[in-house]
Amino acid sequence: MTQFTWKHKIIFGLVMSILHALMLLWIHQITNDIPNYNSIVFQGVVMGIFYVFLFPYLIKRTANKLSKKVDLEVKNIIVSPEEIIFDGGANQIKGKEGVGGKLFITNKRILFVSHKYNIQNGTTSINPTDVTSVDKTKLARIFNSGIVLTLKDNTTYKFSVNNQDEWFTKLNNYIQAA
Repeated sequence: MTQFTWKHKIIFGLVMSILHALMLLWIHQITNDIPNYNSIVFQGVVMGIFYVFLFPYLIKRTANKLSKKVDLEVKNIIVSPEEIIFDGGANQIKGKEGVGGKLFITNKRILFVSHKYNIQNGTTSINPTDVTSVDKTKLARIFNSGIVLTLKDNTTYKFSVNNQDEWFTKLNNYIQAA
C-alpha cells in the first residue's frame, strides 16, 4: 500500500472529476439528451472532492481490516522458533497486478502473504541467502515505493511498500547478516 501525498490526492481527484464529467457527457451523447452543463460540472466537482478526501480514508480503513486478517493467517504459517523481525503492508507486483497483503522479515526468511481479495493469492517465501541484491525502484514511473529483490538464479520479486527507505535499509542489513 502506497502512502499518497496531498499532491497525489489532488491530481487523482482532478483526473477522476474530469473522467466523471466526460462519462456523463458521453451518456448524454448516447441517449441523445441535452446535457445540463451546470449539473455535469457540479457532479464532477463533487466526485473530485470525494476522491481527494473520502476515498483515501475508505481505502486505508479497508487495508487495515485486511491487514488484521493476514496477521491471523500468518500465525498459522510462522511457528516457533521463527519470529517476525519487521513487517508492513505491501503489494507484490505480479505482472500487471499488485497483489495486496503484508511483507514480513523473520529470523528465517522474507515472507509475503496475500489477502484473499486478489486474483493471484498465496504466499511467497524467500531464503535470505538466495538474495543477491535489494534495489529501489519507482512504480508507475511516479511513486518511490518499489523494492526489487534479485535472487542468485536471476528471479526477481518486486514489492510496493510504505517507507521505501526504511524497507531498503532493513532488507539490506538482513541480507548482509544472513
